[in-house]
Amino acid sequence: MKKILELEFTLNCSPTILFPRLSSSSGLTGWFADKVSNKGELFTFRWQQFENIARQSDCIENMRVRYHWLDEMGYFDFRIVVNEMTGQTTLFIRENTDEDEIETAMTLWNTQIANLKRLIGC
Repeated sequence: MKKILELEFTLNCSPTILFPRLSSSSGLTGWFADKVSNKGELFTFRWQQFENIARQSDCIENMRVRYHWLDEMGYFDFRIVVNEMTGQTTLFIRENTDEDEIETAMTLWNTQIANLKRLIGC
């Protein structure tokens, strides 16, 4: 059974720096997957011996992007929100994942976002 996992991360960078890391193959490579390539809206994600393909959809520059896995009913998306009063950038992540994989997914996202923060220096 699928369940929605929602996470929130504060990043000290502007959406114009963050968005390309979420929406392009070169930006996703290194922090999200070992290697990412794309042909149009189809993105191939590679982790060591594992590979999966997703279709990028609902892409609005500096605001949000969604990926739908082609081999399953799952998806994940990123949404960037800037607090107008503080200027703080928040990255919201939502993933449709198997209920028994929620803990593993949370751990993985925390690790990946830590890698992302190191890459962009925030």
